[in-house]
Amino acid sequence: MKKQKRAFTICILLFFICIPLYAQNVFVSMYDVHAKTILIIANLFLIVLFAALLIVIVLIKKAYRKINNKNIKLKLAQEKAEFLSLHDSLTDLYNRRAIEPMIIHEMNHKKRFNTPVSLLIADIDHFKKVNDIYGHDVGDIVLKRLAQLFIDYSRVTDIPSRWGGEEFLIVLTNTTEQGAILLAQKMRKACEKLMFEECKKITISIGVAQNNRDETFEQWFKKADRALYIAKNTGRNKVVAASGLDPESLIEKSEHELLLLQLIWRDDYCVGVATVDAQHRDLFTASNMIIDAIVKNESEKHITDLLHVLFTQTKTHFKEEEKYLKKEKCSRLEQHKEEHNRLLDTFKDHILDFSQNRISPYNFIAFICNDLVIGHILGEDKKSFDGLKN
Repeated sequence: MKKQKRAFTICILLFFICIPLYAQNVFVSMYDVHAKTILIIANLFLIVLFAALLIVIVLIKKAYRKINNKNIKLKLAQEKAEFLSLHDSLTDLYNRRAIEPMIIHEMNHKKRFNTPVSLLIADIDHFKKVNDIYGHDVGDIVLKRLAQLFIDYSRVTDIPSRWGGEEFLIVLTNTTEQGAILLAQKMRKACEKLMFEECKKITISIGVAQNNRDETFEQWFKKADRALYIAKNTGRNKVVAASGLDPESLIEKSEHELLLLQLIWRDDYCVGVATVDAQHRDLFTASNMIIDAIVKNESEKHITDLLHVLFTQTKTHFKEEEKYLKKEKCSRLEQHKEEHNRLLDTFKDHILDFSQNRISPYNFIAFICNDLVIGHILGEDKKSFDGLKN
């Protein structure tokens, strides 16, 4: 019995050893016979697989491009809808919905830092007659031209808006009542010079009020509105201050005009990079030194030296800013460089024009404040540095 079991076990072992060897020999012989066919089939399979992968990749790219285009369109539509919701459809100025939270922000800023903020309410004189005599289409033309005038004569930090109808509201940041009166007078006189092909000349009346500490917006607005009412009922085409200060008593010299352009640093100007923000503050200081020197009628050499210091300081800052943006792989780097070059070229030309009395002190300082410093910080800098955060 034991011998039989041993023989059976040996047979089983031989079977499991021989079968794989036999199968291997059969497979090898089959491979030898059909090797070419197998290779062709394998290559065809790989080609089909590769083609399928390419098709899948192309389809994925198309789908991604389609989704990306849809996202861009949605973003543009969203931005357009947001713009329309915050801007007057006729003049493109901020509407009441947009301006009210901005006013609250400025009032809170005043409470925190005790910086002055003033309000202008401008109204077109006899505007109803314009609509009645020339038609509403001409009335719309007048509103658009006036809106552009307010934009042109506002500083970069001022906030002009269409409050409703023929009434415009302008928030003047970092501006005392005296400064607001001077700016309002500039706007009123500029309006007198506007020429219309469609109708006669028009004039505007303006009410001015400075915000007092702990004063509500309603109280502040009523002061300016009351001043406007007085202007409308005492002859029109005039500026009236809520405090009773006589605008005509202010001597409109360049010294007063330049005080409108005094630069005051705000937290809103921060881009979030300590070195850049520090350099921006230095530009504020250097610009204010130039304003102070012109107001005090310092020597031409002293003012020229200060201008060259500001130019060198600005050029150095621009280079360091570009270096930082390049390091952070900013997508707007080229646009940023172009803006820097344009500002430096204009600055250089203005220095020459100023030294040869071809540009007024006010217009020169307006360029430094509105374009070179604040305008650039709130414009190109904001776009570029906000892009890095996103």
